[in-house]
Amino acid sequence: MMPGLAGTLMTPEAWMALAPALSLVAAGVVVLLAGSGSRRPESQLLLSLLGLGAAGFFLGRRAGVTGLVLSGALALDPLGRFAGMVVVVAAGLSLLFAPAYLRARGLVRPEYFALVLFATAGMVLLAGASDLVSIFLSLEVLSLCLYALAAFATGRASSLEAGLKYLVLGAFSSAIFLYGAALAYGATGATALHRLGEAAWGALDPRVLLAGLALLAGGLAFKVGAVPFQFWLPDVYQGAPTPVTAFMASGTKVAAFAALLRLLYVAFPSARWDWRLAAEVAAWASMFGGAFLALTQTDVKRMLAYSSVAHAGFLLVGVSGGTRLGVSGVLFYLSVYILAVVGAFGVLALAGLRPEERWDLRSLAGLGRRNPVLGGAFAVFLLSLAGIPPTSGFMAKFYVFGAALSAGQTPLVLGAVLASAVAAFAYIRVVVALFLEEGEAEVPGVPGLFAVALGLAAFFVLALGVMPGGLMDIAAASSLFAAGGM
Repeated sequence: MMPGLAGTLMTPEAWMALAPALSLVAAGVVVLLAGSGSRRPESQLLLSLLGLGAAGFFLGRRAGVTGLVLSGALALDPLGRFAGMVVVVAAGLSLLFAPAYLRARGLVRPEYFALVLFATAGMVLLAGASDLVSIFLSLEVLSLCLYALAAFATGRASSLEAGLKYLVLGAFSSAIFLYGAALAYGATGATALHRLGEAAWGALDPRVLLAGLALLAGGLAFKVGAVPFQFWLPDVYQGAPTPVTAFMASGTKVAAFAALLRLLYVAFPSARWDWRLAAEVAAWASMFGGAFLALTQTDVKRMLAYSSVAHAGFLLVGVSGGTRLGVSGVLFYLSVYILAVVGAFGVLALAGLRPEERWDLRSLAGLGRRNPVLGGAFAVFLLSLAGIPPTSGFMAKFYVFGAALSAGQTPLVLGAVLASAVAAFAYIRVVVALFLEEGEAEVPGVPGLFAVALGLAAFFVLALGVMPGGLMDIAAASSLFAAGGM
């Protein structure tokens, strides 16, 4: 069914679309009110997890319901439900690192948990946004919260610098997106994505519409960290509090890729040959640019930032195929990527429990021998990001590259395999330092919540590498849009 296309009446389907975000906002407000008189971050964490659980429940209630609501502003479809679930999982895992970290750094304030919940609400809305206006509003909600979170450690200059850089460059990306939306509206007279797709053939000037598409995609490419919009990543990832980096590196990428898929497949199916070529060029640049720059880093946090650029390139390989199989591969890749990247940054967050935060190779050398469990978990996350079997990262690349091969993109797949080999050296170098080098690595005590988050992430990274079929089936079923596109 296609409810809500004709008006803005708050139908049950409309409330269903808004319920996950509303539950997260309500939980954020409760955290602020309840946390104002409490200095216990564990109680704030519990309220936050309840809010995330409510959002997950309402997302699950969408199963079997497909359509557009609020005059096409939001979509109820499998893609939005799947991406929303993945965002909620990413937020929950990253929040488990927060209490011990905030207490160690003297940052225990309820605003942290509230900002994460508000940002998650923006990400969930972005995953289901089906209008240029709702996409922009969702982007702004999550971005404003992330700007504040990046600068949350106000006593540290690098954190303030990260927040300022993210704010300034994020404002530019918002302007780029808005200008693209203005061009698309001027060419077609529509902002709803399904209306853009219908009006594209009769656009007043196809060149204006293509320029609008380029700017819209550029605004979203900033959020996913693809070349040439990746310049903010290293400094922001390094300067932000590490649990914030874990959340930012996972949830933002999932929501932004969901919005990018919807934009390309629903609003611009008639320009498929144009955006496929652009996605392929961006994939080449991101894969090799991120891989080679990651190799040159001695700071592990910056290395993971540059490798995030390479992963954006690998995901664009799936996007550039222009097929439903490619969308399925991208969704599977995103769901296992968030487990590995949150886990990797979670291990680095343990450095925040020491008086001085350091993430260079020397500070991690020997950690695997002094604490085999922690070092082993870190190695699992790094090997998954490298795409080494039997981790789920290998299966993610297998599905994405396989989709590109089926679309006839053999040279791109060969390039992606080569870029993966280059990027693997950066990860393996850290694994070697963990187990084979002598260094200054301390053996931090692992708080219980850290252990839970790291254990869950490591288990599923390995389990989904051995038995990926169930998740891939869900991803394949989720590669459907409420209107158009396939």
